[in-house]
Amino acid sequence: MSTMLNDALTCVANDLNAHFARSGAGPDDSVQLSGLVDASGATPTLVEEKVVLLLTALDEEKNILPAPAGRGGATVPQTTVPIHLNVHVMFAATHKHYASALHMLSVVIAYLKAKPVFDRRNTPALTRGLRQLNFNLEKLAYADLSNLWSYLGVNYLPSVSYTIRLVALGSPQIRANPPAIETVEVST
Repeated sequence: MSTMLNDALTCVANDLNAHFARSGAGPDDSVQLSGLVDASGATPTLVEEKVVLLLTALDEEKNILPAPAGRGGATVPQTTVPIHLNVHVMFAATHKHYASALHMLSVVIAYLKAKPVFDRRNTPALTRGLRQLNFNLEKLAYADLSNLWSYLGVNYLPSVSYTIRLVALGSPQIRANPPAIETVEVST
């Protein structure tokens, strides 16, 4: 489970890079999974003239119904439920020429509009434990956008934000097999 988040975002970057190469819209390393600055505040050279995919926030999806309880049998398995996350990401174009940055972002937006769901059927590289990635384009209010760029520690760049919903990490695992409750006694 420790690498699932990295695996999910790496899969997205690799899928987009393959699209850039196939379509001729850019080189096969157009998208980099990275921060916009390193720990010292400097811009890493690997993100120059690229579309940078970066994590901006993470929260747990709470609107998931639990799996139905098992019926019948002498025991009822207790399982660990997978974690479903909302992964907030940004694609930021670091190109020196504004028109190039807009072009690269347009390619990303068009691709994710055409392929808003990544699953094993359309993305064989999706690792085990990741069932599905659902992309939703997010509109940030100007104040939130300003705060985000301040938080990132860089000047504004042409960018687009998405929420990747319901990234299921892991799979249900049986923790115990306690005996089933067969009768209920009420004392008065």
